[in-house]
Amino acid sequence: MGGFSLKLEEAEALLLRWMKQGRKATPLKIIQGLIWQEGYKTGSIKGELYPDVADCLKTWASACLRLFVYPPLTEMDPVFWGACG
Repeated sequence: MGGFSLKLEEAEALLLRWMKQGRKATPLKIIQGLIWQEGYKTGSIKGELYPDVADCLKTWASACLRLFVYPPLTEMDPVFWGACG
């Protein structure tokens, strides 16, 4: 990831700066993904859907409507959907 060698404090400052700037830097996205993954797996973060979503999806699917989820699927989606009650 760029071949940089940073001290822990420097890396933390850089990541925080990128978050504040809204950057989409790969190292930041990887770390954020790991945090979300751990949170979902331990149950400290839970997926939430509006109460009417499940019924609407079932109704639309039974009407043979094509259903899509955005943003596009990622490797974290099974973890998220599994965490939805």
